[in-house]
Amino acid sequence: KHPHLSTWAVMGEGSPRFWGRRSSPKAEAENPLTPGKSPHYEPLEPSSSMHKSIKDLGYTPQAYKETKFNLLRPEHSSLYAVFQLMLRWRGSIWQAILKRLIVYWGCFLFINLLYRFGLTEGQRTIFEKLSTTFTYYINSGTIPLAFVLGFYVQTIYNRWWGMWMALPWIEQVALLVYSSIQLPSSSRHQARGGGGGDSSAASMESKSAPFSSASIRNESRDQQQRRELLLVKKSIIRYCNLGFALTGIAVSKKMKALYPDLIHCAQDGLATDEEIEEIERVARLYLPHTSDWWQPFTWAVGLVQEAYDKGWIENDYMLYAIQKEVLAYRAKCAHMFDYDLVGVPLIYTQLATFATYSYFVIVLIGRAQFLDPSKDYDGNILDFYFPLFSTIEFIVFMGWLQVALKMLDPYGLATDDVNFDLHWVLHRNVEVGNAIVSRRKFHPKLRTTVPLTGIGSEHRTSVITTTAGAAGVAAAAAQIPERRFYHNESLSVNTSFANKTQ
Repeated sequence: KHPHLSTWAVMGEGSPRFWGRRSSPKAEAENPLTPGKSPHYEPLEPSSSMHKSIKDLGYTPQAYKETKFNLLRPEHSSLYAVFQLMLRWRGSIWQAILKRLIVYWGCFLFINLLYRFGLTEGQRTIFEKLSTTFTYYINSGTIPLAFVLGFYVQTIYNRWWGMWMALPWIEQVALLVYSSIQLPSSSRHQARGGGGGDSSAASMESKSAPFSSASIRNESRDQQQRRELLLVKKSIIRYCNLGFALTGIAVSKKMKALYPDLIHCAQDGLATDEEIEEIERVARLYLPHTSDWWQPFTWAVGLVQEAYDKGWIENDYMLYAIQKEVLAYRAKCAHMFDYDLVGVPLIYTQLATFATYSYFVIVLIGRAQFLDPSKDYDGNILDFYFPLFSTIEFIVFMGWLQVALKMLDPYGLATDDVNFDLHWVLHRNVEVGNAIVSRRKFHPKLRTTVPLTGIGSEHRTSVITTTAGAAGVAAAAAQIPERRFYHNESLSVNTSFANKTQ
């Protein structure tokens, strides 16, 4: 059902090389996933024969969004904040259209100077008639630019957001694998020192002779089972991430540049050499269309079935739930292929681009020009030397078009803020998935607390009162109905908490 499981491949992501940077000794000592450093995790020992990482390819993973844009909020809605927002450069409209705007101004200046100083009086009259004719057809809506761009941008945005929603996240699979795949109840009970009958007698015997051969064999067997269980859990997660990596290589030029061959996936610990050979063998024999990205998911569901056959999954419903989530993860990857195989029709992009550029070519001769005011042409009362209103129109419509064009391929090589870093998503899934399934304890020690009633809550209430004003808080509190908290019918109301809520 799947290749031989490898300890090295599972722990390749835990090595200092995996993230493209070397960890310091202090960071490794504080890392909870380091063997023996935390009672909450059971990591496997990595192999000593580690391969080179993709750091040699010149890539260093960083935080997903290095620059976060502060949107206008009520507390930041000053005039200075407006100018600060509009003058940002990275990912801004100015970065997208500045070159085109300079070309537009240059063309306007050339035509304007030619009209004022390069034409004879008769030639000026012909140009003025041509300009008023162009202006008439522009004002009559001959080119419905707003209509065309509106539908085009809406279509591209819906597709762009759908491509983000198509990205798979590992938490759902990892949480089910972590909670549903466990050692059989008898083994867990025996490991805790419980059980009845023979197991109880064996426990007493082990206590009386802690270094007996039977106790050592039992401890060794239990430890081996736990290590095998953890290996199965992490392998399921790794197979899902390997399927996502193969999908990203197929749909993203950036992922393809980072992993030009499958051997690079083995170098990063996403797969073993045996698994790479199996993928290539199946693709060579049975898949002439080279659609081999789904193979790791067959190994994942096969591992889940084996865990069920061994008794590590308690019932059929848990088996169904895990396999359903693995298949849902695969469906997300398939949806990424849908967006890659079926793009926006070329004719639609050509139509929107042609409409925009032809509109502003006509505007350059028509509405953008300021004719002789003494001849009383419609709309030419004053003589401007700068096309203020047509510049505003150019920024709006050309910026609208550039936004759509930048969102056409969010899986591509571009580094704009509208593009998605699939490599970051892959590393994040590897890290989160392994952190979830490697936990030894189910949860921290339980303690009784009453939320929103501590010293911190009173401090935050005073901050809100200071910020919003006592009158505003009192007016808002007067509209809140009285909240009553009953433990049961025979108990009284928690009046102190109710008063604090009011």
